[in-house]
Amino acid sequence: MFERCALRLAPSRRGLLHGVATGFIALCAACGGKGGAQPPVAATPSAPMTSAEAEADAREDEMSPRRTDEACAAEPLCGLSGLCTAARDECVAGSDEDCRASKQCTTDGACSAVDEQCEARTDADCADADVCRRSGRCSAIEGICSRGNDAPAG
Repeated sequence: MFERCALRLAPSRRGLLHGVATGFIALCAACGGKGGAQPPVAATPSAPMTSAEAEADAREDEMSPRRTDEACAAEPLCGLSGLCTAARDECVAGSDEDCRASKQCTTDGACSAVDEQCEARTDADCADADVCRRSGRCSAIEGICSRGNDAPAG
């Protein structure tokens, strides 16, 4: 169950708070919202998969429902982080519109889709964000809003 919760985060482009919040949301989703995380079961060594087992596993993967844009749009990460578009059976930021509609845009300036994730691509992304008004981080530098030469004093 936990292996399906893996999220693609680029640590160099994400703030600690975003990573913690995203991880928490994914963990809660994995538990089905029923009272907290269940510890993972310890893996036990097993024999290599036979060709018949591999074929059955592949058929099961083909028959399992694939993630859709509608399913992604219903996920909490869509509203929080702009991951609203289905691609390769995962939810990604498919457009700037996905990002602009997210809480991460209004708080952190991550309003542009870059490599299927939302980040601050331009100073305009940062200008209307809470992080600019509250902390003076109004310049888009390497995907995040940072203090630059244009930061207000204070």
